[in-house]
Amino acid sequence: TGLGYLAAITGTENFLLRFARLWGVQYARHVHGAPEAVRRVLEDLGTTFVKLGQILSTRSDLISPEMQAELQKLQDNVNPLPLDVVEGILIEECGRTPDEVFSEFHAEPIGSASIGQAHTAVLKDGTEVVVKVRRPGGREPDSHRSRNPGIDGPQRPEARTC
Repeated sequence: TGLGYLAAITGTENFLLRFARLWGVQYARHVHGAPEAVRRVLEDLGTTFVKLGQILSTRSDLISPEMQAELQKLQDNVNPLPLDVVEGILIEECGRTPDEVFSEFHAEPIGSASIGQAHTAVLKDGTEVVVKVRRPGGREPDSHRSRNPGIDGPQRPEARTC
């Protein structure tokens, strides 16, 4: 299976199995193949493990070509968050439901990555916007930002928070 295979090739079986149990991650025992199963487990474990898979995908000296090809999907093809999770994040961040803020909110993201995803929407005043939603646990520590000013680029005047 994916998690067992990943643990076996990295020598971290006990650590990963304990971590998966701690997070309550469930995964299918019979997936289409070991590389796909590993990618799915990394996605299920969250942002940190997706980043680990992204790094591992660049190491052809450590993993098979099949595994490398599958893990490269984590570079720009991460499963999007379910709409109910996105709505919960927006309510938590804005204190209002998407229906209260937007006249239209497109459920299908225009992009999805390890840290977050982006949705198109229309504000109540008719302004078309792109809404960036960070994945739970996808925030960078404040210490990282202070050491690397400008890492997120300059704030554009049209960028707004809730």
